[in-house]
Amino acid sequence: MRKFIKRFLIVFVIAACVAAAIQYAIYRNSFITREEFTSLEYDGEIAIEVNGNKPDFEREEIQDAKEAAEKGGMEDYSRLDSLGRCGAATAVVTADTMPDGNAERTTLGTVTPSGWQKIDFWCRCHLIGYQLTGQQDNERNLITGTYRLNTSGMLPYENQIAEYMNEEAGRSVLMKVDPVFDGRNLVASGVNMEAVSLGDNGRSISFNVYIFNYQPGYIIDYSDGTVEDDPDHQTLISLADKTAEYTGLPVQADDAAVVGSTGDVRYIYYTDDSARTKTTAADGAETDGGAPSEPGTYYVRAVVAGDNWYPTAASEPAKLEIRAN
Repeated sequence: MRKFIKRFLIVFVIAACVAAAIQYAIYRNSFITREEFTSLEYDGEIAIEVNGNKPDFEREEIQDAKEAAEKGGMEDYSRLDSLGRCGAATAVVTADTMPDGNAERTTLGTVTPSGWQKIDFWCRCHLIGYQLTGQQDNERNLITGTYRLNTSGMLPYENQIAEYMNEEAGRSVLMKVDPVFDGRNLVASGVNMEAVSLGDNGRSISFNVYIFNYQPGYIIDYSDGTVEDDPDHQTLISLADKTAEYTGLPVQADDAAVVGSTGDVRYIYYTDDSARTKTTAADGAETDGGAPSEPGTYYVRAVVAGDNWYPTAASEPAKLEIRAN
């Protein structure tokens, strides 16, 4: 009995130590300082909290922002440095700074941010989002950022601010986005994004996060923006041919084999083997590209969405034959 109790106590102590270590890691992660940003390594979460998720604005900054809000808002974009890199961008967002619904978007192709490469996932990424200030091709507000940084990382926070602003007139938000460059790298390792709602002293909007400039499936050279495939994080997806008898109901593919990403799989149906012409109502599909129900030979491609570690991938077209009775 004593041996059993002793073993139980040992197991309990080990479990308690592990739990404590995990809690400390979470606590430690939440209080990362700016000096530590460049040493951070992506661990599957695109955004992590900084300073307990509390924005790091000085009292004087808040007061100046409130005064600026009364005058219609404020925007400040740092000058490019000697390497052509953006610095911090700050804005007091008000109804006056936000574009109206009829504003026309312009192309950003005239701006070449530092480290820009013609690679599919690179975006000309706004520091202060267009929906908050209407800024478009302002070179002081555009960095080379991954699609994931832009859409999964920054956009949810921008949307949070925009939704708050649109709920009621007279609201204002102080926000700051600071790209973090390691040494003389031309591409930012990530951005520090913080904001606070001014009218209620942060009760509605209050965050301070570091967002990684990362793209699943790739190794990025932040010194110049070139990339290579990450051999440890690739997605493979395949789909077998299928034959079915005509029943009048849509015939769906549902057996794609996926290695890598855990994202959702969707199927797109075509009438040609090059997978260019999607099925239509004439093929018995409820939507363009939907599963057909009419007899004939079709082709289907499976597409799996990317996740935190693995990229999106598409299969080669598989044949789908619906035989008439």
